[in-house]
Amino acid sequence: MSLLRDITSDDIERVMQAHFDPVSGAVYWINYAREKGFKPSDVHGLEDFISIVTPTGKRAEEYERDLAHAPLDSFMPHWLRDQVSSGSEHIYPGETGGTTGAYPKRGYYSDRVWSQQLAFGNEDLNIAGIPEGINWIWAGPTGPHAIGRYALELPRLRGGMAFPLDLDTRWIKIAMAELGGLTGDAFTRYMGHIAQQMARLLEKEDIQAIFTTSVILQRLEEVAEKVGFDLSELQGILHGGTALMPPEHQVLREEMLPCVPFTGLYGSSITGADSFQKPLEPEDEFAVVYVPNSPMIHLRIVDPTTKEDVGFGEEGQVVRYRFTDDFLVPGLEERDLATKVKPYGRYAEQLPGDFWLANIHSAARQLKGQDEVQGVY
Repeated sequence: MSLLRDITSDDIERVMQAHFDPVSGAVYWINYAREKGFKPSDVHGLEDFISIVTPTGKRAEEYERDLAHAPLDSFMPHWLRDQVSSGSEHIYPGETGGTTGAYPKRGYYSDRVWSQQLAFGNEDLNIAGIPEGINWIWAGPTGPHAIGRYALELPRLRGGMAFPLDLDTRWIKIAMAELGGLTGDAFTRYMGHIAQQMARLLEKEDIQAIFTTSVILQRLEEVAEKVGFDLSELQGILHGGTALMPPEHQVLREEMLPCVPFTGLYGSSITGADSFQKPLEPEDEFAVVYVPNSPMIHLRIVDPTTKEDVGFGEEGQVVRYRFTDDFLVPGLEERDLATKVKPYGRYAEQLPGDFWLANIHSAARQLKGQDEVQGVY
């Protein structure tokens, strides 16, 4: 049975009780409800939650700041703190890469919710046709970023293992700003450093799958050639972390990796791997289309100015929600932009949700006066 399903009123009411109950809830959310003048019993479904609970305007900016600066345990419900104290639950903190806003934002996962995250990922890889029992290379952030732990544990859950290469997203951002931007010497040297490590693993280890960014995937052919690795022997590709637009996607799927099962993940350190790429169909025209891991996660695409939901076929700003009992994300505005897509084709009835997201990319920004860039590695 699929873990994916639509969000129900019961899901929302359970989350409201877990976080906003005046006795057992979280200090931050109890104070937030008092400030806004609502009770947990006022919220019964997703529409109620968005209209009553989701922070807007200046309060949305304050919430983003609080995720960076407020004590992490202020977001933790009292009932969960009791379980952590007794040893029946454990908490795993994580930080974002600091791309959106001045500081990295922080969240955490309990054992139970982390297991649910891995279960969603396992289902995603099964839908993509990637086999179990294979070994992976993970070239991506580790350290405080939740995706690093996820990328190591997911292959282990499936009977394989992952060999990690670290990408320090914060450092490369600083280096690019100081030494020439995205196309400067810093980026070239850093990518060469990653390519060298990946080539060594392809040469020395029994590797059947790779999880990395789309930027690194586009250099995979030259890496493989250095050590005589046949890319057609790969049994799985998983990408995430940087935008993959239709022209580049088409080259990867038709020319570089034509017969390799291929999928992508989209998420953040505080909501997790919250969406997966649906299997490619001709109707996609090589757009990368993501399906949210509902009911744990809900995503909205809104007009950046009005904050109202956009229509199908329109591009807007991504807003993230995490509806789990351990940690709540009630609507975090991201730098990312995406097109809202009405479900279509073979998977329209098989996968839940009223809409999907296509061609997710980051709004352009500048690094210390350099040319506008997207992504950091």
